[in-house]
Amino acid sequence: MRTFQDKNGYTVNLVLGDESPFTSSPKHVLIIARHQGSWVLTDHKARGYEFPGGKVEMNEELETAVKRELWEETGGYAQWISYIGQYEVQDPQEVFYKSIYAVQIKRFDETPSGFETNGRKLIEELPIGMKADNRFSPIMQDDVVPQAVQYAISTGLFN
Repeated sequence: MRTFQDKNGYTVNLVLGDESPFTSSPKHVLIIARHQGSWVLTDHKARGYEFPGGKVEMNEELETAVKRELWEETGGYAQWISYIGQYEVQDPQEVFYKSIYAVQIKRFDETPSGFETNGRKLIEELPIGMKADNRFSPIMQDDVVPQAVQYAISTGLFN
């Protein structure tokens, strides 16, 4: 388990690869997505560029939430989905858990309207200095994303 502080100063516990040691079920998903060699981000209207993800709806399976969030935020359809980890954020208001998935996108439709994003943003390289780049969401500026991306690459998911 890796432990660090996020941008808000909350403790984050991250587990990659193994089954989660957390006793609570995740209510959110984070999707590390690729398409034809590019990283697939979403342009969130309030937070800026970030990987797709969101809340799991009541009685929804995690992989179903991944597919739904991916489509809602990018118009993308998954070629494959692979679980890569989970993390806990110890927000004083509410401790919450997110499952992290790697996804290869096979194709896109137009991004649906009426959701909280301005559609997808494809980039070839993730900037090393996301922490200093205000175009990127706070979700992209802690240690979860770089570690999850590195794990997905090092395990050969995005060959």
